[in-house]
Amino acid sequence: MVAPRLQFSMLAALLLTARVLFAQPVVVPLAVPIEGAPFAATLAGLDSQQNLKWKVGNKLRVMPAAELIRWGSWRDVETGPQILLATGGVLRADVLKLEANQLIIGDAADLGGLLWDESSLPIEAVAGILWQPPADTLTRDRLRAKLLQLPPGDDQLLLIGGETLSGTLLEVPLAGRFVDNTRPIALLGEVFQLQTPRAEKPLIVAANKVLAIRLGAATVSQPGARQAFARIGFRDGSLVVAKSIVTRGESTHVQLPGGGQLVANNAFGDGTADWFWQQVSLLQPLSERVEYVSDLQPLGYKHLPFLSGQWQYGTDQNVLGGQLRTRDQVFAKGLGMFPASRLAYALEGKYRRLQGSLAIDAHARLKGSVVLRVLLENDQGVWSAGYESPVIRGEEAPVEFSLDVRQAQRMALLVDFAERGDECDYANWLDLRLIK
Repeated sequence: MVAPRLQFSMLAALLLTARVLFAQPVVVPLAVPIEGAPFAATLAGLDSQQNLKWKVGNKLRVMPAAELIRWGSWRDVETGPQILLATGGVLRADVLKLEANQLIIGDAADLGGLLWDESSLPIEAVAGILWQPPADTLTRDRLRAKLLQLPPGDDQLLLIGGETLSGTLLEVPLAGRFVDNTRPIALLGEVFQLQTPRAEKPLIVAANKVLAIRLGAATVSQPGARQAFARIGFRDGSLVVAKSIVTRGESTHVQLPGGGQLVANNAFGDGTADWFWQQVSLLQPLSERVEYVSDLQPLGYKHLPFLSGQWQYGTDQNVLGGQLRTRDQVFAKGLGMFPASRLAYALEGKYRRLQGSLAIDAHARLKGSVVLRVLLENDQGVWSAGYESPVIRGEEAPVEFSLDVRQAQRMALLVDFAERGDECDYANWLDLRLIK
């Protein structure tokens, strides 16, 4: 028989071993400045002059937001609803009510379980809603891209079975404080009301049949550095392009370049703005010193297939039509290419450096292997090799690179085969950018 004291000691030892084995180290996110070396830091806030405050070890560091390329990382979620913004980004929030000129979102349960408190967005600021987001990431990404590519015009309901209904959306299922139990029986459940062109009465559609909604009043566009402050990712899966961030007492307001503002929910916060910054996982300022290659018009593109089939390159998406993904994060900016292919751009000596990260898209899993190259043309019309990557394989961490392009008039991005032919060679140039 084992003595009780010995049993307790053995149990304590097992628990201690388990804690050591399963404890996750605290990873401090990396801040990448335009000039200088990256540094590990915790984001502590933003002042009225758009200076970022960092906690670096036991010290406080302050730097202008315009001097930062990015801090941290972001990944999406599969839960819904997800509100797609016309200026880029997505909100993980409940849809509370649709009015003539605005969409009201927030936390239907009003228990502080969601990041965003009740907020009103102009209807022109909302491109669409993933009402029931597919669990599969590529299917969800393609649905998102489809909604954003639909032209302005009629509102559209995309149904689970593949059918699309067009017209004017009059009502979405009411939620939160807007629920009205005195309405007619036909409208008491979760239903959409859509006025179609040839019908006298609105069409009533059960919410469980709706996959997604395109709001036709919105024109999808990406604001530049003069219209917006930064791209901000949150731990709940939200991603917004913000014009400004204003703290008023215990509440934080995010102003959107497309109009409207988001109110952060501080129900379980500590009564200070620190709570808001703890929810931020990515900060990517829009700076006039940084130009993303995906925002440039290419001079030309060519693909030479391994056997057969033609692949197009992806602008801010992978070659499959999904978002640019690694195993643990999603990138808003970059290029997707498939070997063997070449994409050329004019630089005209306007830039100092080309920087970015190289990876095989997460959809390849353990498959895929490529070599990426950059060729540069000088002012004499002579081309030379500027950069060649090691073999990039699926599931490996992104490879960072930085290249001097001060004398370059044109550049060509090349993706070549490495191992196993072209199997799942979904190459991504992540956050590919030119520094002025």
